[in-house]
Amino acid sequence: MVLTGLSVVFRRWGIFSAVCIGRGHFAEVFSLRDREGNPTGGAVKVSTNASSLESIKMGQAGTEAYALHIGEMLAAAGGSSPFMRLLPWCTLLAVPLQRGVFASALFMTEALQSASADVQRIAGDMHTLNSPFSPSALQETKRFVQSALASLNQLHRLKIAHRDVKPANMLITESNQVVLGDAGMAVFPTSQHRPFSSPGSSPVTPQMSRLGSGRAAAVYRAAGGTGLRHSSPANLDPLIPIHINLGELTTIFSAKSRVRDNAGTHVYTGPEFPFSRSMGTMMSKDFLPGDMWAVGWILLQILSGNKVEWIQDGDLKRKMANCSSSQFWTDYLHLTGQPSADPAALCAIDLVRGLLQADPAQRLSCSAALAHPFLSQA
Repeated sequence: MVLTGLSVVFRRWGIFSAVCIGRGHFAEVFSLRDREGNPTGGAVKVSTNASSLESIKMGQAGTEAYALHIGEMLAAAGGSSPFMRLLPWCTLLAVPLQRGVFASALFMTEALQSASADVQRIAGDMHTLNSPFSPSALQETKRFVQSALASLNQLHRLKIAHRDVKPANMLITESNQVVLGDAGMAVFPTSQHRPFSSPGSSPVTPQMSRLGSGRAAAVYRAAGGTGLRHSSPANLDPLIPIHINLGELTTIFSAKSRVRDNAGTHVYTGPEFPFSRSMGTMMSKDFLPGDMWAVGWILLQILSGNKVEWIQDGDLKRKMANCSSSQFWTDYLHLTGQPSADPAALCAIDLVRGLLQADPAQRLSCSAALAHPFLSQA
């Protein structure tokens, strides 16, 4: 389906402006607003890089759109989506910038916020003068981790790995549930990782360049050119967005395809994912324990009062995982004196140690973590 412009879609659904609410390395997220400037409940994620149409389909934008499509199928089957929901009127568009070069625009419902602030706040409340582990903070930690694992477990049951679990990619919905965002690095059961001989040698790695004001101008023009808060268009040629059909993405990702060399954000990745050397051939199931390490690291951030070291080196992560209980207490929870005798705190620490196992085969799975006494007992 070819649209004559995003403005056709925007105006039909009462959308008259788009306000930037978040920026990352690869995309910016815009809240879609009505004529009075009120949020419509929708958002659009626009790439900050120029890519070919094939790269959009097979790269991060296509991967995320397909992952969200799987979430929609889970919801249609009577469950819930582990992601923000796709908007019913539009999914993924390739917005032309010039001949053969596009920006991607992925449409979904808008989250209230990321979980980053919640993680910081709960961590700040964890330790008081009267109690090294605040009971109320422990209870809030339990609810947060349960909700995050419930969404992640939906993916893991399908052998889908997210590969970039971190607070910034955990989103809070209107119903106060934690769902996963930024699924552009997800891998599916049909995906296969193969080591590349040199950076950029993947056949699906986009040849990208920073767009800057040119991207803003393109989106401005495609959306009608009057309401969006962007610079004036750089050229006057008609910009006709291309709708990328979900059926086409299903065909692409149902076949084995190459994925990126590395997995996620350095500090949240397990020690089995070295950033300085090849990992060898891996399938999607091999990445599942990496998601669990990330959850364990987030939980350690909270329990330590956000004082844990930002360890990125794999050998240092293995040292942490293999240390004694007393050393873990003093070196990584950053607490002095004798370890806590609080059963709830000890239970939470036991869950952390189970998630931060150096050997992926020994690490708690998502279902096992949900069944852990810290989360399963009242």
